[in-house]
Amino acid sequence: MKLFRVALNDTFNGETFTFAIFVAAANETVARLSAKNEFEGAVVVSAREVSGKDIPQFLINKRLALDGITSDHPLFTKLGGKV
Repeated sequence: MKLFRVALNDTFNGETFTFAIFVAAANETVARLSAKNEFEGAVVVSAREVSGKDIPQFLINKRLALDGITSDHPLFTKLGGKV
């Protein structure tokens, strides 16, 4: 099993939003299908393999994004964010 980060687009109340989930799968195709089955109606945008060491960085970036600090913000890298 490998770990994949799968990004999806979905629409709710007329607004489109993007979100990502982590899926354990044998390969990218299976990861995409698993994510699509989990969220009917959502469109898979991308899928890429990640290692366990990448997860803490995803959590840091997520927390920064929740505070409105995205990769184009001047404080992003100073607060530990990485693209």
